[in-house]
Amino acid sequence: MGRAAHGRGAAAGGSSGAAVEMGAKPVRSRWERAVLVCRKCQKRTGKVFGPDGDEPLARALRRALPDAGRDRKARVGVVEVGCLKLCPQRGVVVVDTAAPGCWHVVGPGEALPTALGE
Repeated sequence: MGRAAHGRGAAAGGSSGAAVEMGAKPVRSRWERAVLVCRKCQKRTGKVFGPDGDEPLARALRRALPDAGRDRKARVGVVEVGCLKLCPQRGVVVVDTAAPGCWHVVGPGEALPTALGE
């Protein structure tokens, strides 16, 4: 059976206008960019970041980057995502959406804003 036989049709096909047709409501955000942190790398590396070396990378980035946070009112969103399939030996994969073509591997002793090209 095709998609139409299951009652999904074109509305669930994944076009950009499909979300509006299905009743999804847009929500405002102040994010200018997002920083994606690989959750799997972060878990494997452990809590070795931050000023005292006792925080996971995502939390250390939220503290180190100006205007960073997890909520929609922050200027920079720091989001933990699933595996990004790079899997370095020592370090955590980080993607800054301001420059999505350049991924970073942040090691335990590395300065955090420098790691993101700031």
